[in-house]
Amino acid sequence: MTYDESPVEVQYERCKQAMEILRNNVKDAQTMAAIDDAYKNCQENGATQWNVGQLRLTIIETNAMRGYDEFCPLDEVTSLFD
Repeated sequence: MTYDESPVEVQYERCKQAMEILRNNVKDAQTMAAIDDAYKNCQENGATQWNVGQLRLTIIETNAMRGYDEFCPLDEVTSLFD
């Protein structure tokens, strides 16, 4: 994953797309809980660079864990952050 220099609004939209992809493919609620918490933080405290960065990191980590557990991270999610 690379540093994303696009505006925070664009990064936030990518995060929302990645969340939807993960939500449709990860059925374990506990796995999605960290993403949901980070997203809730963005909603309640604003989609600042820091909050969106934390959401992005959580999504990337969750996708990587999925790859470790199921041997296939979702390429659709990975491509949003490359």
